[in-house]
Amino acid sequence: MNTLALIPHWTELMVALAIGLLLFGGKLPEIAKDLGRSFFKLKRTMNDIRKETGLEDTIRDLKKDVEENNPVDQFQREVKQKVNDVVDADFEPGPSEKSSDKD
Repeated sequence: MNTLALIPHWTELMVALAIGLLLFGGKLPEIAKDLGRSFFKLKRTMNDIRKETGLEDTIRDLKKDVEENNPVDQFQREVKQKVNDVVDADFEPGPSEKSSDKD
């Protein structure tokens, strides 16, 4: 599904605005203000609930644990270490190269 299809085009916004003006008339700015206040009040209430229940601390601890114990990062570190070990082993002189250096 194309997410850009969900974003309204400017003409659709103008039609919606015109319908809003017809339905609500001069009260549209007041309704928008009330919706904004309600939204921020709900957001503040949700943050208060998170703080009171300790959910905020739990979420922060979980995020920290995931970042520290991320299996993808651990795998990446192991692969890098093994690649470095192989590369270092390739540059060390082998037994035949050591004996030719002595001569």
